Amino acid sequence: MLDLIAHAALVWESRLHPRWDNGEVACTVVLVGLVRELIHQLDVDYWVESEVAELTPEMLRGEASPRVAGRADMKFLVLPPIGDRLTFVVECKRLGNDVLAAEFVAEGIDRFRRGKYQGERGGMLGYVQDGPPDEAHLTINSFLNQPEHLSPTPARQGIPSFASAHPTSSAELVKLGHVMIDLRSPGSPSRSARLQRTEVSS
Repeated sequence: MLDLIAHAALVWESRLHPRWDNGEVACTVVLVGLVRELIHQLDVDYWVESEVAELTPEMLRGEASPRVAGRADMKFLVLPPIGDRLTFVVECKRLGNDVLAAEFVAEGIDRFRRGKYQGERGGMLGYVQDGPPDEAHLTINSFLNQPEHLSPTPARQGIPSFASAHPTSSAELVKLGHVMIDLRSPGSPSRSARLQRTEVSS
């Protein structure tokens, strides 16, 4: 799945990274759209959704509140859907300073640690908006214990990639693949710039 996302990231780069703004959601929805384009082109038997609630068996039986359900930034499903055949969950976070690196851990990796998502594997995307993407893991690692540090792996489609493993609430390890997308380019105009341009032309 991460190879497909890396492929989509290259397509995004070739189009000069159009996006509404630099926020996590604005970046993710564009990438989801590009992944869907590739799924159609490659005719693969899965699909990708965004902001999908992870409903546990306890929630479905009415024994736990659905308000605490995790919501995956990206969720890949096998097609045709049979039950909840989840194949891969991906969390997406911005990177570029210490605060964002801390959020990458607390609001991304920790969701896998706490068992918010099912499965023994998952993915993390870093939207690197400042600093070299191939060094983004160094700041992230400062917020992790050494055994959980991100380690470099072969680049995916030329995009810096890393791997890590983390203990979960069930005492098992969840293995995560990480892809760092270079978003230091300005991309498309921001909403305010669009509005200003509209006002000038009207």
